[in-house]
Amino acid sequence: MPRTLVITENISLDGAVENDGLWFDPTEDSEQGRQLAAITREHAAMSDGFLVGRVTFEEMRGFWPTRVDDDTGVTDHLNRVEKYVVSRSMTDPGWDGTTVLHGGADLEPEVR
Repeated sequence: MPRTLVITENISLDGAVENDGLWFDPTEDSEQGRQLAAITREHAAMSDGFLVGRVTFEEMRGFWPTRVDDDTGVTDHLNRVEKYVVSRSMTDPGWDGTTVLHGGADLEPEVR
């Protein structure tokens, strides 16, 4: 049975998708932080997998798996849910529950 792929993308109105040091923080005690945490929990509740490219995966793997002071639920969700990382070079993802999708012409069936 095909799965639904839902894309959540953090992008500014001018099209930038990057961390310039001013990135929003769902753990920040502010209205924006609380809104982001609520939206993040809502998206997490609807998902059973997480699909990402190698570079983003490596950045997330270096931060989220061992986070212990996370009231947002992101750490619990990411450690529990199946993670899929698209990479032609990665052999050992180093994060439990991760499947490496090697891409190429056969990427679509791997994602399904």
